[in-house]
Parts: sequence; C-alpha cells; structure tokens
Amino acid sequence: ITNAIILADISMSLVTSLLTIVIFYVFIRDQDCRGSFFTIYKVGLGYDFLAMLLQVCAALTTRGFTFLDEFTETELYLQINFFLCYFTHVCQEFTNPFLCVNRATAVLLPIHHRRFWDNRFVLPCCFLVQFFSGLLLGSYSFRLDHFLMRYPTGERFPLATDTPTLRIFFLMTIVSAFASCVFMAMLYGVIIWRFRSKLT
Repeated sequence: ITNAIILADISMSLVTSLLTIVIFYVFIRDQDCRGSFFTIYKVGLGYDFLAMLLQVCAALTTRGFTFLDEFTETELYLQINFFLCYFTHVCQEFTNPFLCVNRATAVLLPIHHRRFWDNRFVLPCCFLVQFFSGLLLGSYSFRLDHFLMRYPTGERFPLATDTPTLRIFFLMTIVSAFASCVFMAMLYGVIIWRFRSKLT
C-alpha cells in the first residue's frame, strides 16, 4: 500500500508539474495574460511548481533513490525538508486570498480597481508578505525535534516528535488556513450578493 501511494504521489506531481509549466508558458507568451491578476497567478504557479518538485524529491528519498544517501540521515536534511515543506505551503496559501481580493475590487470597486493594483507598491508588498510569512512559519519548524521513521521494507519518513512545540506549530498552520478560508468565503459571498443585486 505504501509503495502504491508513493507511486501515485510521484505520478500526480510529475503530471501536474508539466501542466504548470505549460500554463506558465502560455501566460508569458499570451499578450492578453497581463495585469495584476495574472501576475499574482504566475507567482502562485511558481510556488506550486516548487512544492510539487519537493514532493517528488521527498517521495524518491523515502524509497532511498538519492545520491545523497548519507546526507538524508542527518538532522540538517530533516530541518531543510520540514522548512521547505511549510515554506511552500504557507506561500501557496496566500495566492488564493490575493486573487480573491483582486476579483473583489474588480467587482465591488471597478472604478478604483486598476488604479489600486497598478500602484507600483501594492503587488511587491503582497509578494513580500507572502514570502516572509512562509519564511516565518518555515523557520519555526527548526524548533521541532525531527527523526526518521524506518519501515521494515526500507522506506524512511521524516517526522517530528509529538511535543508542545509541535502542537503549537500545527495550531498555527491550521488557524492560518482556516482564517484564510473564512475570509475568502465571506468576500466571495459579498461578490455573489453584489451580482444577484445587479442581475435578474
């Protein structure tokens, strides 16, 4: 079962990575794919691609398919693995709220939408918040106690010891994801209400 799950995981990540590259290429070549919405989307695709690449590398490492076999046994590898995992997770988490706010301003504030998003400080500030939030939560993973769980069949899975620090860490990730979902649900609810008030 474990081997089947790992194989399915690698296959899905590879296929999705190829599709991500194709979409990114279309966005760059197509002159219509300009503006703030597509800029946010392209940055989000970059984090998605990095996350899927890390997923493939991690899955291969669990099976021992790596030329850095000794390095994967070290504490440094485990710290890097956890950091990159949560860094990309948090950065991905910011893409949808940014897109949601972008669409909300287009629908609710159409007169000010372009002026707001074309401001040279808005998008860089968004991306800095995205990057440093990922950096902050990813860095917190360095406080965790890591270890490799070994299966009798040879697989090795990086895990963290169940400690109060780990529970705080998971609570932070869950709360941030939940708050993001609630925020987007409320904003999209306002957008739908605005549409219903205008359309018959």
